[in-house]
Amino acid sequence: MFQFPAEIKALATALLTQGIKAVVELFGGQLSGKAAAGVAIVVAAFLFLGEGLVGLLPPEVQQQVVAVLSAIASILAAFGAHRFYAGLKPL
Repeated sequence: MFQFPAEIKALATALLTQGIKAVVELFGGQLSGKAAAGVAIVVAAFLFLGEGLVGLLPPEVQQQVVAVLSAIASILAAFGAHRFYAGLKPL
């Protein structure tokens, strides 16, 4: 069975969670308690569905998909690190 590497799962989890959080806040809600558990279930379902869909592809195409997603994860991680360090105040 096909599985995404950990860095792709982490990226997808972070992006999906933030996206759902933004949509909920757009409508004046908050994610706490049972709602947060619901978001975790939705994110897990999306990851499971994504792995299933990529698993249907031939192995050589799977490698290309993982390579592209890994590159995207690396680029977004670099932007996140830059934003974090740019926000630090010097002592």
